[in-house]
Amino acid sequence: MAANLGVSVSTVKTHIGNILRKTGQTNRVRLIVWAVRHSMDGYPNPSKNTE
Repeated sequence: MAANLGVSVSTVKTHIGNILRKTGQTNRVRLIVWAVRHSMDGYPNPSKNTE
């Protein structure tokens, strides 16, 4: 990921840590679940009523 973004590994770790702190999650797996539940994956959340 760092190479694709053109930044250092420590920068990626810092950003991930900040996102974890701001969302209140304790690890990356929980962060992914949180993101999917909040439609942060770029796809509509089928469990939310959009009508």
